[in-house]
Amino acid sequence: MKIVVGVDTAGHYRACLNMASRLGFPEPHYMLAHSVEVKIPMSVYGSAAEAAYRAEFVQMSNVTGENALEGARQYACERGMEAETILLAGEAAAALCQYAEGTQTELIAVHSDRKGRLGSFFLGSVSRGLAIGAHQCILITKGDVDQEGEVSAVFATDHSSYANRALDRLIDMKPHGLRKIKVVSILHMGGRTAVEAGEPPHAAETIEESLWHEVCSKTDSVVEKLQASGYECTGEVANAHVHEGISDAMRAENADLLIIGAQGHGFVHRMMLGSTSLHQVVSEPYSVLIVRT
Repeated sequence: MKIVVGVDTAGHYRACLNMASRLGFPEPHYMLAHSVEVKIPMSVYGSAAEAAYRAEFVQMSNVTGENALEGARQYACERGMEAETILLAGEAAAALCQYAEGTQTELIAVHSDRKGRLGSFFLGSVSRGLAIGAHQCILITKGDVDQEGEVSAVFATDHSSYANRALDRLIDMKPHGLRKIKVVSILHMGGRTAVEAGEPPHAAETIEESLWHEVCSKTDSVVEKLQASGYECTGEVANAHVHEGISDAMRAENADLLIIGAQGHGFVHRMMLGSTSLHQVVSEPYSVLIVRT
């Protein structure tokens, strides 16, 4: 499995490598990529002077990028991870997308530093750009990620056909480092409380009740499918607003990772990505795996 990891100059790539390694994808091959986007910080008048200054700035940026890549390669190799490096050019999200398209990449991993530390190259705008623009699955780490240990995750689903295909894709990816998965479906209905998927409330069969029972049944089916694939898995249907419900589940499970399917890529398909997925990528503090089919 080919995994492209965005390498920044502040060392946040370590979180990506830690999480990707802990997920335990079969036969992983890591391509460590840093992109140099040349933005001259001041205006230099005169064509000769401007050309010289630009060349010096590009050279300095390339050296900085190469040093960051070498540090990332050493970090990966020390942990037994097969890794190569590549220096790209251009805006980070676009450069990573373009490279991934031509190399049979299955997963792009970047770190989103919501604190905006000085020297960080891959910030929230890059993860947002990848979530919108990439065809591949996207792993976005946030905060500190431990080097070792099995991963616990929340799989959020609306049981759409795309979400079901994302589930199949996740199973095909065979992340054997996943310790347990909590399947969460969110409904916002008056007067309900969270219940385990296998224990829906018993009441008159109204349209609302019928929908609740249907979602519980579908959630049970997802749980059974994951259990049959070897994962420790439970399910829950919760009555909440979607962002609140997912956040509550992540906290309750003390989960390391949110897994969510997201359809669509490219600006014209932004609405297909869905406000839920985009919100989870750019606004919440936990790591997110976007599964694309």
